[in-house]
Amino acid sequence: APSDEDGPPSLGDIEVKRLVAAGGMGVVYEGWDPALKRKVALKRLRGEIAKDPKERARIVAEARTVAALEHPNIVRIHAVRETQGEPCLVFEFAEGKTLRDLVAEKGPLSPGRAVALAADLAAGLGHAHERGFVHRDLKPENVMVPERGPAKLMDFGLARAPRAATSSTTVWGSPPYMSPEAEDGTATASGDLYGLGAALYFALTGKPPFSGTPGAMARAKGKGEFKAPSAVRKGLPPALDAFMARALSPDPAKRFPDAKSLHAALAKALA
Repeated sequence: APSDEDGPPSLGDIEVKRLVAAGGMGVVYEGWDPALKRKVALKRLRGEIAKDPKERARIVAEARTVAALEHPNIVRIHAVRETQGEPCLVFEFAEGKTLRDLVAEKGPLSPGRAVALAADLAAGLGHAHERGFVHRDLKPENVMVPERGPAKLMDFGLARAPRAATSSTTVWGSPPYMSPEAEDGTATASGDLYGLGAALYFALTGKPPFSGTPGAMARAKGKGEFKAPSAVRKGLPPALDAFMARALSPDPAKRFPDAKSLHAALAKALA
């Protein structure tokens, strides 16, 4: 079970119910907003991040960035608050399980379910990209899949407007799902589409496309070498192998041009 040595945040009007998750960026609690009668998610940043003035400023700016994104497939951010002098982000509470937990519990998704998931995520990603935002860390842990209703992208936590993002040499993201250029600190919409392809590979096979040491992963990505999905899970069609070869191409120019075309190609490959 996740733990938080600092104890729950104290936000006055919002009731803190339970600790939901603890990760690299901080801890997440379920809360209740009595004024608006809705469940919320409260994300308090990890101590070392919260205490670094530069990081704090980045997180607060990022929260304002995400607040501009209103879409049914993106987890909304409601407010940035302070608790014990540290920033705390108040999000829409997304019901369901992360894609990582769902696959761990129930195994890979059926092709039909994976296509429906891709439609949801491509819609949210396309909306963000059209407005000049990149996610930067698209991976199974950042995808919420409810039992009913739309899947949602979570933690545009590391999102930046691409103009600022491309000049940044800070590397954000999770190596098994990051594009080769993201590992060099370049965050782009094409890198997000690579992450979406890698997350869909995981959804359909139950394994990430790349594993091993960071060096081994970087080499495999640079050559576009990964096990064909049809060789990992019996019954997946060869057309899916061709789709993944394009989605996970080391050359951004050879990938899908946008989220909509990626979803359309997956639907065709799994038809």
